[in-house]
Amino acid sequence: MLESKHREVERLTHQYYRGVLSQMSRTKALKQSVTSNEVALKAARASFNAGTRTIVDVLNAQSDLTMAKQAHYAAQYEYLLEGLRLKQVTGLLSKEDIIQLNCLLGNRSGTLPN
Repeated sequence: MLESKHREVERLTHQYYRGVLSQMSRTKALKQSVTSNEVALKAARASFNAGTRTIVDVLNAQSDLTMAKQAHYAAQYEYLLEGLRLKQVTGLLSKEDIIQLNCLLGNRSGTLPN
């Protein structure tokens, strides 16, 4: 019984650690996607103003940017959850972690520390 619990904790620790690393990489990649979509939207607007693109192109670029931002925020959220899960399974989760997370989620700038 004790051995099975030990193995389960070890398995979960590895799983959540890999999850943290994976979400960190995913968040960075999606941040780059947001930046790329911002540039694409700016280009679409400039082309629209020059008369070489339609408003539909601009709206599509805006939609792509919105989806990229949504995916980025979702990845940030999952990154935070994986970190909490890792701390919980290793017994390191504290009240201060929850307070810090609450403050971070109250941050309206939309940026997380790296």
